[in-house]
Amino acid sequence: MRRCMSCRPLYAAAVAATAVSLAGCIHLADQQSARLLEPGETEITPSFSSVSVSHEGDSEHVADGYGVRLGYGAGEAVELRATYERITVSNGGDDLDLWGLGAKFSLAEDVLALYAPIGFLTGSGVATAETWTIAPTLLATWRASQSFEVSPSVKGIYPFAAEFPELLLGFHLGAAFSTDLDRWAIRPEFGATINPGDEGTGWGWTLGFSVRP
Repeated sequence: MRRCMSCRPLYAAAVAATAVSLAGCIHLADQQSARLLEPGETEITPSFSSVSVSHEGDSEHVADGYGVRLGYGAGEAVELRATYERITVSNGGDDLDLWGLGAKFSLAEDVLALYAPIGFLTGSGVATAETWTIAPTLLATWRASQSFEVSPSVKGIYPFAAEFPELLLGFHLGAAFSTDLDRWAIRPEFGATINPGDEGTGWGWTLGFSVRP
């Protein structure tokens, strides 16, 4: 496969956009649902992600992510979340570290929530001050049983500290499988990110495992 040189503009914007949540340089995975943790309850979610970009018929794998997310029930309708991600960049690029904090607010109990994360990147040659990004996310969840649920989401990803910030849009579909979703879950997730000012698309998948100690 030939190198996707036309993907570079989207790839550059995506590097800045990673500053919030997951994984790699474009695919910001949610790895959660619209349901909130009970007050005082915690959740840990390690995960792996693979990220690619496509543009004008070309496609290129750009990064893998190895991360962990922590959730804490801070109140009846508020959940706090923290993210760390080690991003392994393809094609000899320097690895990056992603750090993020966010709060999730219930809009309709167990069905609809607003997640508001902010974060940044660190790494060799990275101008950290320019990577600060926000990514307000609307999450919806349909739980079929204690063993299965589906959670689509839509988000705006805005690297507001970049020299030339551009708004990206993300669309995700996650699922959770378990024998008891209130205790643990296997979380596959697929997502796509677009830059309305560019024809390219970022896409990827994530597999995580959530447990509530």
